[in-house]
Amino acid sequence: IAVFTQRLKEQDLWKEEDWARMEEEVAQEIAKAIEFAEAGTWEPVEDLTRFVYSEQRPHLFLPPQAGEDEGGGIRERKNFS
Repeated sequence: IAVFTQRLKEQDLWKEEDWARMEEEVAQEIAKAIEFAEAGTWEPVEDLTRFVYSEQRPHLFLPPQAGEDEGGGIRERKNFS
């Protein structure tokens, strides 16, 4: 960031007031995000482990096997070893 900022200054594309304004905007956005998160509700304890494990086998994008088309594609993986 420092090198990029220096290059912008050298090309007269960056001013210190730009940096101060940007820092203030970022600080405001972070404060809003924190306020939003703190105002939210907690996830029910019984939901904390939902979707951690799945009974369904995943469909994966795999490269083509010998003798298959070049495209590869989405298909069910036959073994997981």
